[in-house]
Parts: sequence; structure tokens; C-alpha cells
Amino acid sequence: VLREALEGPLPPAIPPSPESDLGSGKRSRLRRAKKDSGTPAPAPSGRAATIDEEENAGKKWYQRQYHVGRSVPLDVLLTFTQQLGSFVEAGIPMVEGLDIALEETVDPTMRTTIIDIRGSVERGASFADAVARHNRVFPAFYRAMLRSADFTGNLNEVLAQAAVYLERDIAARKQVKSALTYPIVVVCVAIVAVILMAAFVLPRFADLYKTVNAKLPLPTRMLLSVTDFFNSYWWLLFLCLVSPARPTRQR
Repeated sequence: VLREALEGPLPPAIPPSPESDLGSGKRSRLRRAKKDSGTPAPAPSGRAATIDEEENAGKKWYQRQYHVGRSVPLDVLLTFTQQLGSFVEAGIPMVEGLDIALEETVDPTMRTTIIDIRGSVERGASFADAVARHNRVFPAFYRAMLRSADFTGNLNEVLAQAAVYLERDIAARKQVKSALTYPIVVVCVAIVAVILMAAFVLPRFADLYKTVNAKLPLPTRMLLSVTDFFNSYWWLLFLCLVSPARPTRQR
């Protein structure tokens, strides 16, 4: 009473607004609508990074970044990325977009990968988590970009940018192959020429040198010795090349 006399009457309490009571419901409906429109909701922090850490545990840096004999060609991955980006931008749900991409894909490995990604998304995983399971199909930069899309929500823009990077990678590979074609042909021709000389030409000169009893320099004697070895024991070299390629029988 004394406080009311000194400070005046207290302001009336403001009743809770119906909109504030429905705030959580609106947010949940927005999240469901965003999920239905093809844009995944933000995943729990560190989940995709944890998957990558488990996959890359014990691997060296070049094994994490590069994979010899990648299971899916880059042009197939580029087509999948462009298609899925168009579906997400058009508002098609993620599962339906993956179904359409599966119908348009011919590569068997990519089809198996899409089926696994679709199952993971249906079970509640984010698209980045589903993609992180296939590090032999999707490059490291691709998985990192999808992790960022989980937190920003701009999956269509990230897929478009990933498609641009893949196009540049494919163009660079084609340029490297075209630039290396001529040197590879020259090296192959040189190897064939050396083999023919060692097999047919040098043995004739060796017989000639033996008949005249000429003293040959050390490099020439070494070359003739190597030629004699390969002409006499060519089958041993063939066995050494074939034996590592034979599959070992597991017990």
C-alpha cells in the first residue's frame, strides 16, 4: 500500500496474445511447409561433420580429397545436380525430386546412390547427411557446400553453384587430356622403338663386335648385357608383371 501511494497504481497486466500462444504452432507449420517445398530444415549442428569425420578417420589427406577410380563419372553427377537444383527451385519436394532424378539416371552406381539418399531423407535425415554417406560419389567440396545449405536454407543456390564447379572441373580435365595426348603418343612410340632395337637390332651388332674382337666402352657393354638378359629371360619379366595382377584366394 505504501508503494502504491508513493509510485502510483501498478499498470494492469497485459493478457497473453493469441498469436503468441500460436507462435510455436506457426513455426512448426512453417518448418513442415519448408520441408514439403523441398528445402530441408536446418540439421542439428555438427551432425554432417561428424559423419564425414567417421568416414575419413584413419585416411590421409589425399585419400580424403581424391579417390582413384571414382565410381560415378563427373558428367553423371553434373546432370543429377542440375536436375535436383531445378526441382528444388520449382518447389518440388525432395523425395519426389529424387524419384524423378532416379528415373532419368542410367548409371547403375548413381541409381543405387540415389535410392540410398532417398531412403535416408524419408527416414528424417537431411540431404547433406544422406549425401555424406557416399564420399566416393560426391567430392569433398560438394559435401561441404551441402552442409552450408543445411544452415542457410538456400539449397537451390548451392546446387547451382556446385553445378558450375563441376562444369569447370570437367572442362579442365578435358583440356588436360587434350594437352597430354601428343606427349603420351610420342612416349609410346619411343618405348616401342627401344623395344624393337633391343630385341632385333642390338643383338646383330653384338655378334658383329664379337667377330672383330673389338673393345667396347662400358656403357655399350652394359646396354648389350641388358639386351641379352631381356632376350634370354623375357618370360621371367612376364611372370613378374602377371603375378601381382592374379587375385589372391581368401581362406
